[in-house]
Amino acid sequence: MVTIAQVRQSNAQLTADTVPRTAVFVGGTSGIGKLTLIELVSLGFPVKAYVVGRKATEAATRPLLEDLRRRNPSAELVWVEGEVSLLSETSRICEWIKARESRLDFLCLTAGYAPFGGRNNTAEGLDVTHALEYYGRMLFTLHLLPLLRAAPAARVLTVLAGSMLRGGGAGGLLLDDLNLEGPGAFGGARTQTHMAVMNTLFLDRLSAEPGNEGAVTFVHNWPGAVNTGNMARYHAPSLWSPIPLTALLRPLFLVVGFSEKEAGERHLYVATSREIGGGGGDGLRATDGGEAKGGGRRNTRGQEGRRGLFLVNHKCEAVDKSEIMTELRGEAQGKVWDKTMEILGPYL
Repeated sequence: MVTIAQVRQSNAQLTADTVPRTAVFVGGTSGIGKLTLIELVSLGFPVKAYVVGRKATEAATRPLLEDLRRRNPSAELVWVEGEVSLLSETSRICEWIKARESRLDFLCLTAGYAPFGGRNNTAEGLDVTHALEYYGRMLFTLHLLPLLRAAPAARVLTVLAGSMLRGGGAGGLLLDDLNLEGPGAFGGARTQTHMAVMNTLFLDRLSAEPGNEGAVTFVHNWPGAVNTGNMARYHAPSLWSPIPLTALLRPLFLVVGFSEKEAGERHLYVATSREIGGGGGDGLRATDGGEAKGGGRRNTRGQEGRRGLFLVNHKCEAVDKSEIMTELRGEAQGKVWDKTMEILGPYL
């Protein structure tokens, strides 16, 4: 486990040259995204962060942004209003950002919630959690890839359940019903499994596409037990879920969970540490003391000291799932890629 002391030591070694100077936070109005934003801006460097959120969250977010501006007068914080559960809105936001920036150092994707209240489709026909936790995240990534490739050490962070990938049975996917539209297919646990595995399979292939391989580091992280309110957000009482699961898990959060402060620090570490996606002599930013330690961790293709996709657990460790990924790269990855591009195609 990477200790909190090691996390803080690494974060403290960031400089104006090595910090992500331009960042986009999708989900930065609450939860892990908000906590990571706070830690990044609080470093005191002249960073620019686009914070994307719904109109309904603006009033609650404005005081946070004003507080961060007081802490760091050199930071530029840009509020971007948009309903990111809609792919058309996501596309619009991306075009707006691309018209204003030539490079992007960090894309933080944390929007979503645990869907224990049943299916809730958007006007575009996707379940809201599917749109937030998968399709919207991949659309942001695809749209902003030109800006990411233009940065010297770009990183994309999607926070869901990367380290929990398992083998056998297509990783838990229903390959002929990826959006869980069949009778009895949709459920809270299955939805989270589907979205997590699809994040991993799509980003694994994307990381190896021409122009991306060696140019961008992708991270799929599981944050561990952090009481962000995610399981209570949009909760609709039902026979199977009469109260938010957060209420039942509160004692667990107190015993084994991370505080909000530590969660933010750990995700800043995941977003910047050379240990994840690092390696000597490949032009990556030299945090963690400047020298690569052990050549970096293994990516999903079993490569050490190379960029690619990294599956990271709550201990800030990149776990080696390369054997499972080899198993899933056939039919499962192909179906995920094809279905995703079919749905996202009209918005690219």
